[in-house]
Amino acid sequence: MASLPRSARDGSTHPVTRKLRHLLDEPWDPEATHQALTALIASYQLQTAPPATTTESALHHSPNAASPTAEQPSAPLMTAGWLSQQSTQLKPRLERQTLRWNRQYLNSFTAVYQRYIELEDRLNGLRTDFSHVQSRYHQVRTKTLALTYQAEELLHQRQKTADKRQLAEALLHQFSLSRSQQQLLRRALRLLAEWEDQFQHYSYANHRLLQTTLSRLLAGQQDGSQLSELDSHATGYAFDQWFSQVNALIDEAFFQTISDIHALHKHVQLILAQSTQRIGNDILKQLAGYEDTIYDLLYQWVRVECELYLNAEEPTVTNKFRRAVGELKWKPILFESVTNTMVTFRQEVLVSAFHRAVMGSSEHYPPEARRRMSSVGAFSPRTDQPQPLELHAADPLRYIGDMVAWVHQAHANEREWLDNVLTGGPQLNTASASLTDDDIRGMLDQIMQGIAVPLAARIRQAFLSANQTPVTALGIFHLLYFYRHMIEKASNAKASMTQALLTLSDEAKFRLFELLHQQAGELLRQVDFPDPSTLAVLPVIPEVVGLVDRLLGLQARSYMAITADPDSPDYKQVQQFEDELTNRLLTLVVQPVLASFCRHDA
Repeated sequence: MASLPRSARDGSTHPVTRKLRHLLDEPWDPEATHQALTALIASYQLQTAPPATTTESALHHSPNAASPTAEQPSAPLMTAGWLSQQSTQLKPRLERQTLRWNRQYLNSFTAVYQRYIELEDRLNGLRTDFSHVQSRYHQVRTKTLALTYQAEELLHQRQKTADKRQLAEALLHQFSLSRSQQQLLRRALRLLAEWEDQFQHYSYANHRLLQTTLSRLLAGQQDGSQLSELDSHATGYAFDQWFSQVNALIDEAFFQTISDIHALHKHVQLILAQSTQRIGNDILKQLAGYEDTIYDLLYQWVRVECELYLNAEEPTVTNKFRRAVGELKWKPILFESVTNTMVTFRQEVLVSAFHRAVMGSSEHYPPEARRRMSSVGAFSPRTDQPQPLELHAADPLRYIGDMVAWVHQAHANEREWLDNVLTGGPQLNTASASLTDDDIRGMLDQIMQGIAVPLAARIRQAFLSANQTPVTALGIFHLLYFYRHMIEKASNAKASMTQALLTLSDEAKFRLFELLHQQAGELLRQVDFPDPSTLAVLPVIPEVVGLVDRLLGLQARSYMAITADPDSPDYKQVQQFEDELTNRLLTLVVQPVLASFCRHDA
């Protein structure tokens, strides 16, 4: 690297000279220094051309510089004056260039700043618009969410309404009667209202008596004096018309309606087991009204049927009547009233039939008893009518046997009739509507209770017959014992008829021992002692032996002895009676006769 002239190096102490010297003394090999100098030369062009020697000398020191030209002074030509001049002009130039750059930068930055301000204003406007849009969005979103929730609720309500509609249609189809059944209920309600208004206190028996009187009056067999004593309803045709309508209404459709109502009750129980209590209660109220109407009409019809058909000794039981009584089992109060009515009618019929059978005019005698009594000659051969039982009152055994046989046959007929009527209806599982065998036996006891008193009175009257003997008394006792057991099997041990026959059996036993005592006294009075030397038998001995033989033989062949079973509860009673009978025969008959004979021999 070329160095400055010595004069310049040694004599110059100018600061610029020192800086340039320091700059020129540094190696130009680093790329950064070379680039800096090149940029400095390009930026600060010289205003006037320097001496050639100085410029040429300055450029000679750079190894990477281009070859000198005519316009660029060589390094040797650079003098100290030129450097001084250049150093003096460098600062203003730099300041001017800096000022010019600053102005350019300021102008450019001002434009940029204006654009920035405009952009910021636009951003602020966009931010304001965005805030407004965001606020509107939140408002619309809130409203949209509310509408969406409301729409979902409406859809849910629509589905629930559709389900309720289907449920309501199913309920109407499942828990309502058909149109024909509703018409039947309206007809039943109208007929029931007519009954309450016109025929509530009406007796069909009076109506039949009225019809009989009118027919006799028209035939000239009776005057009209008894018409004023009859029912206030002069003709009774309105009642006939009402009953015919009720009879026509109670048919298969009527009973099917009752069955449907019971089925609806079962379905309602399933509803009540769930949360729909109000619907179930409403349906139950409606069904209760239906049941009250239909059962009240059915109850009135059954009562009239009882007056029509239960006054005969052999009542006619139709399937409709049997089914109606069976349906009334669902209403315990109405069923109890109907059974009481039937018991009352049958009790009155049996009492009157018993009196007719005993005293005569038994035109409605039971067929079984008619055949049995015909075989023993109880019927008149001319009229084929049963003879009155009092015709054989002179024979206590036959008289009492006919009466208790009639009672036993009537008891069996009434039991068969009750079984036919009361067990022919539907089989019910409810405790309130069930009918046990004990209930039927209780009703049978009430029916037979009316005959117990007149039967006991006539049997006690037969006990006092003059033709009665110990053998007859024992036969009567066996008859009463036999029929008591038969009736007890059909009813129960506490029934009124069973208790009456038991009491009569005890009285017959007492009468037997009383007659034995009388017979023994008569035998002792008839004792005629023969001559002891002849060794003849006393005439009274065969009679005593025959009496004892007949009594013991009758006891051995009796139902009591034949059916005696060690496991039976009556076995002890039978043994006691046989022992008592044997002891009474010995003490009342045999021993007195033997004692009298021994005293005579002594």
